[in-house]
Amino acid sequence: MEFGPIIKYYRLKSGITQAELADGICSIPHLSKIENNAYSVNKETASMLMERLGLDINDEVERYGILTEQLEEFSDAIFYYDFERSNQLRTLIESEEDYYNRTNLVNLYHIYLGRYYLQKNKNDIGNEHIKIIEKNRTNLSPLEDLLYQNLIGVYLAVEGKTHESINHFLRLKANSNNVTVQELSYNLALNFTKLGQYEKSIPYAQEALQLFKDRNNYIRIIHIQMILAINYENMHLFEESKNVYRNLLRNARLLNQTDIYYKLLHNFALLLKSNNIYSKASEYLKECVVYYKNLPDLKEKNEDLLITLTALVEVLLEMNSKDEEIELYLEEIEYYIEKSSSKLNKLQAKKLKFGFENSEKYYAFLDKEYIPYLQKNDMYSYSKPALLEMAKWHSENNRSQLSNKFYQQYIELY
Repeated sequence: MEFGPIIKYYRLKSGITQAELADGICSIPHLSKIENNAYSVNKETASMLMERLGLDINDEVERYGILTEQLEEFSDAIFYYDFERSNQLRTLIESEEDYYNRTNLVNLYHIYLGRYYLQKNKNDIGNEHIKIIEKNRTNLSPLEDLLYQNLIGVYLAVEGKTHESINHFLRLKANSNNVTVQELSYNLALNFTKLGQYEKSIPYAQEALQLFKDRNNYIRIIHIQMILAINYENMHLFEESKNVYRNLLRNARLLNQTDIYYKLLHNFALLLKSNNIYSKASEYLKECVVYYKNLPDLKEKNEDLLITLTALVEVLLEMNSKDEEIELYLEEIEYYIEKSSSKLNKLQAKKLKFGFENSEKYYAFLDKEYIPYLQKNDMYSYSKPALLEMAKWHSENNRSQLSNKFYQQYIELY
């Protein structure tokens, strides 16, 4: 524990000058060095200085210990996705911001709060904490720097800078075996999955799964198994994927992870759709729609509803359902497109809408908006089928030059 910044904090708070505090205890230059951590004060001198400020050094040591423990518990709550506890601790920790800023706990304070807000999809607030840490970068301990670097990788990922995030995490992983940054493998698996590089994702996912099992981190086990299931599905390993999903759905129910359960159910429905099991896929997606509609009017609800409604209409089209039912869902999609803040979700929904209404408008949309956005953001798993659609459409309309252009782009992604 560093007493200097705490002594300075209380001295300024009390309106006492350095001369008044130092009188009879130490010289003013000595006190100045103590307050600025240029000199390591002994406990006896620190005790006298604190006593003059009306403080008991033992009380301050105890308070420092409590706040240190509070930060450690906060970190665990974030890592284990214990949202209820992390929300409680965030309130307590932020109420002590002034004190944290006067101790050597200040960097951990901002690192953990930055991670908390990124986890809550409040990227602007998370970035504010990152900027504060960056200003104090030269004073970070090796552990703090490692945690900060992990935070930067997460921030790049949530901001959609997937390639940058992967390169950042690979460098960090190559230079550290520190088990305190256990999210490295998880984030690499997630980022490679986003890029459609499923074979690269799986080894990191399996590594992360073992790490989470070793720590009995049950929620994160579900998260990483979900990534594995998605990878297996996209590699056409359908039985492996179905087995993972069945286990995940059961575990999510047993752990009362309702939100995760419906995200899993949505993904499982998509797997069934890809296996032409449309009636069951439709049933599960309708169940998800009901769940999301009953949630409070949150930003996340709008995104989940738009994604699920889009998937549901795709299934209903495959089932040749009645146009009236499909049109009702399309009206809802139109409503949630306006409320969505995700460019990808909006484009997916518009693609479906244009495909239902008008083929010329649909292919113009693919060519001018949809494919350029996906290519710009390296979203290969989405752009590949769209490129193939464009190639086939131009071929059917005897436009061989344009057809070859899209086929070539499609082939280059393999």
